Amino acid sequence: MSGASIHITAERNVMNSMTLGEVKQLNAELQQQIQEVFEELAHQVQEKDSLASQLHVRHVAIEQLLKNYSKLPCLQVGRTGMKSHLPINN
Repeated sequence: MSGASIHITAERNVMNSMTLGEVKQLNAELQQQIQEVFEELAHQVQEKDSLASQLHVRHVAIEQLLKNYSKLPCLQVGRTGMKSHLPINN
């Protein structure tokens, strides 16, 4: 027998020795644990969706900036580096 099947057999033996009330209590506890895990999973999925939406918005914004960078003189870069279109007063 593998370790998993030995564990299952041991658990089955424990459950067989439980009273109906103990089995019902165990069932209620397991249902509560399942509910808690489900709620946490739902929260994590909502957070993932929110982050994915934010990421999409940022990608669109970056694409727009890259598309329009040539229209903004302050962002034009030539071979010699930044081209300043604003006078520098010292």
